[in-house]
Amino acid sequence: DDERYTRAVAARDEAEQRFRLTHPARVLRVERVGPLPEVQADAALLRRVLDNLLDNAHKYSDPAEPVRLIAEQEGAAVRLEVRDRGIGIAVALERA
Repeated sequence: DDERYTRAVAARDEAEQRFRLTHPARVLRVERVGPLPEVQADAALLRRVLDNLLDNAHKYSDPAEPVRLIAEQEGAAVRLEVRDRGIGIAVALERA
């Protein structure tokens, strides 16, 4: 295996497991949209990004609302998305 490649499905599933262990009372909905390919990415950085996004969703959204983790293939790429009903980012900062 080439170290630059990681399995997107493993990244998603491991992020889900870490979130559920860290925040057992929080609802996490994982949307699995078809099979996921290997992707060229740094596995450690991908882990950090997913953990940060999920932790922010937990911290800054209503605890009664679920956090969603979505993973799907888009052409040759994979889109990993975290969605919540949080306070959001000010429009002025979105493109900064």
